[in-house]
Amino acid sequence: MRGADPARGRDVLLKHAKRSVQANGHVLYSFADGGLVVDTARTVKVRGETEAARRLALELARERFGRELRVHGSEEFKAAIACTAGRAGTDVRFVDPELERLRQDEQRRSTESRSVQQREAAVRETEPADERMQAERAKARKRAGQARGKDRGRDDDFALER
Repeated sequence: MRGADPARGRDVLLKHAKRSVQANGHVLYSFADGGLVVDTARTVKVRGETEAARRLALELARERFGRELRVHGSEEFKAAIACTAGRAGTDVRFVDPELERLRQDEQRRSTESRSVQQREAAVRETEPADERMQAERAKARKRAGQARGKDRGRDDDFALER
């Protein structure tokens, strides 16, 4: 689930991160799942890669450096950060065109997945009402059949009328 205000997502992440400041001024955010984000004066680094750490790093980098970001690291890390940005709907763009394409693809998949989930939830919400209506129709047909049976003597008569 995602809220309309991306800043609130960062706030939730910050609630679950242990924050500490080193003597050199670097701010460390560590997560229980092993994720670590190091916020320095010039960069935001991710160590102990986890989804939470990547999301917080993206939010901090966007806040500090703006929407357009340059990513350094292994190809696996770059792909993971691009996919995280797409899934989270983080308002960033990557300088590297391949990373930007990955982000857009993941965002599209995530949006489509949410749309399918929303449609499925809407169907689940209407199912009980549909089931009740079907049950009521079945009762009405049964009553009509019983009434027809009384008039015609048989429950299984069929009639076509004008």
